[in-house]
Order: sequence, then C-alpha cells, then structure tokens
Amino acid sequence: MLRRALSPIGKSVVATMLIGGLGIALQAHARVRATVTFETDATVTETSVRLGDLAKVETDDAALRENLEALVVGPSPRVGDTWNLRSGSVRLAVRRERLRLGLSDSEMEFAGAEVTRVAVASQEITPQDIIDRVRPWIDERIGVMARADRMELDFASVLRPVVIPTGEWDAAPASTWAPRRVSSTLSVPVLITIDDAAVKRVTLALNLHLYAMIPVANRAIHRHEALTEADVEYVEVDLTTLNGGSPIRPFAEVLGVRATREIRAGENLTDQNSETIPLIDKGDQVTILLEAPRMSITTTGEALQDGRLGDFIRIKNLMSDKVIQARVVKERLVQVDLVQPDATRDRSVAIAR
Repeated sequence: MLRRALSPIGKSVVATMLIGGLGIALQAHARVRATVTFETDATVTETSVRLGDLAKVETDDAALRENLEALVVGPSPRVGDTWNLRSGSVRLAVRRERLRLGLSDSEMEFAGAEVTRVAVASQEITPQDIIDRVRPWIDERIGVMARADRMELDFASVLRPVVIPTGEWDAAPASTWAPRRVSSTLSVPVLITIDDAAVKRVTLALNLHLYAMIPVANRAIHRHEALTEADVEYVEVDLTTLNGGSPIRPFAEVLGVRATREIRAGENLTDQNSETIPLIDKGDQVTILLEAPRMSITTTGEALQDGRLGDFIRIKNLMSDKVIQARVVKERLVQVDLVQPDATRDRSVAIAR
C-alpha cells in the first residue's frame, strides 16, 4: 500500500526534476551573450591584431560588441609576412579580459576556423616612384652644385618593388645625406614615411648624368695664346665624364681667356688648361697709387707676379726697393690699401719714400 501511495509522488518528483533540468539548460543557453566566429583569412591595417580583424562578433549588446572587436589579441606580422593565429590562443586572450568586460566563460561561444592566417594590408611602390619623390632633393643638393643644364638618373643595380603598409606615403633622402662631390654614381639613403611616420629605409644606387653645353677648342691653341670666339664651339657633354677641371661655363666670355698649356683641337676648355688673361704680367712696370683723405700719392713699381682684376699681388717699390702688397685695379695700375692683407705688414707710406 505504501509503495502504491508513493508511486504517484515519485512520478511527480521525477517530472519536477526533468522540468527543472530543462529549465536550467534553457537558462544556461540564454546566458550566452556573444558568439565569436573565426575567419580563415584576415587582413589588418594596424600594428596590432584585434579580435574584430579575424572574427565575426555577434551579440545584441552594442557596447559589448564594440569592446570585443577592439580587443587586442597580439601584434601584427611584418609587411609581406603572414601569421597563423590559432583560435585557442585568442580564447585565452579573451578570457584574460572577461572580468573587465563583465563576462563569464559560459556567456561566450566560439566557432569557425581553428587557425586564421593573418596578413598586413600592403602596397607596392616601384623604384621609379621613389626616384620621382626624391628628385627635387637631388636636384637641389647636386644639380645646382654642379651647375648642370639638365640631370638624368638611372639605376646602377636592379631594385625590386618596395612593399609598405597601405596609406599615403612620401619619401625623402635621409637628412644627413649630403654628397661631397659630383661623381657618376650615387648612393642615396631614402626614408619612406606614411602619415609622417617612418616605415621603411632603402638605399638607391644610381647612375648620375649631368649635361651642360661647354666650350671645346676647334683648333690647336698654343700656351698663352688668347682665345677668340672663332676658336671655340659649344657641345653638350656629361659633366661626370670629365677628367679634372671644371668647364668654362657657356655664359662666360671667351674673350679675355688664354691657354695655360698646349690645347688640342676637340679638347674641352677647363680651368686647368685655360685662364683669364692677367691685367698685369710678372715683370711689368706698374703705377702704384695710394689715396687717402686730401692726399693722393703715386710712384713706380715692378710686378713680382701676375695679377687679375681685384687680385692682391706683390709689388717692388722702385723708389725704396721695398716689397708691398697692392690690389690690381686696371691694366698696369695697382692701389695700396691702408690695411695690408695677410702677412705683409709694410706701411703704405713706404711707397712715398
């Protein structure tokens, strides 16, 4: 009788337990607040990988979704590289932050790929693109210095396209780069930036060509022979191929120039084989002039060296046999300044003695 009496009670208890267990299961399922589904491939644009870069976050809580998507789970790979990021390591990173986010393990669900391949969004720039950006600096630091009419650059070695992160980029030579001389080859360190932040440093190995119209002798010219316009023609040459001496500039007057040695027909006229004709030659008898307030003194002297307009040369005063420094002002005329230049300290008044 007791067994029969308890039988309905037992059935009721079992039913209650089943219903309660189902309620607990339904309640547990209801507590899942966010689902994270990992993608197979992901591309990032920043220096850190965030959960939103490699997974889809689903939740009805907008603030929670924003916080989960912004969660940093690791650093980004280098440009051009890829990383295989396992979902297990990401779950650990999420669990470390769950208290801050107000989540328990049971309130999150993970799905999708077990491994996500992560790469950085990148772009390629060609070597020619880089040259075009740095050309103004090279023009300023070399072209002007060499006084060339035009400049050409080409690559001395093969340079592959440069891979950098996406974004607006710029390039400029390193601030410390300054060529000491003009040569046919250049090695230019270049800094590439994105939004003013340095992202890459490359070195350009370049061949340099500087073209200018320079004078060339069209006949043989003897030492100390003065040049005339008929003796010269202008041709375009690459200044970097010249061996020694700077060419006389096209705008320089040919008149007033003489050869310092024998010049062959077809030879470039440079500062090593030609010079401005001196107004005074060594051994010339000259007039020495000293001018002072209310006083003008002249006497005769002998030039001890050649002199061009504005040069200070040594002059022997024929009246006193003393050697002084005098400035060339015109042909066979020198002037003594009241303050003698350099090591010569003879008083100007010595010319009057």
